[in-house]
Amino acid sequence: LPPHAAITGLERYSLRFLRLMPPVGITLNIGKGAERALQTALENDAAFAILKQKSPSCGSRHIYDGTFTGRLKEGRGIAAEVLENAGIQVFGEDELPAAGEYLSEIE
Repeated sequence: LPPHAAITGLERYSLRFLRLMPPVGITLNIGKGAERALQTALENDAAFAILKQKSPSCGSRHIYDGTFTGRLKEGRGIAAEVLENAGIQVFGEDELPAAGEYLSEIE
């Protein structure tokens, strides 16, 4: 996402609309990035991914609420949801010990 962009509406994996501050007349297709991440993960037989927490695309537990106030809401970003729905475990960068434990379990 460019600076000051936030997802303000989302239906399953499809981006419904995007709010940019200051407002500009463009829409970004974050869904394409999520699908590319999934394609890359599948091509490389990835069992898990480590993504950036709080990101509206990559957050795995909480994401910014889109108000540009720093408030978080429970939920996953689009890429995190796409990956998890494909069976790829997602961890945030603050969950490295858990990712290490998961790796030990699946090896």
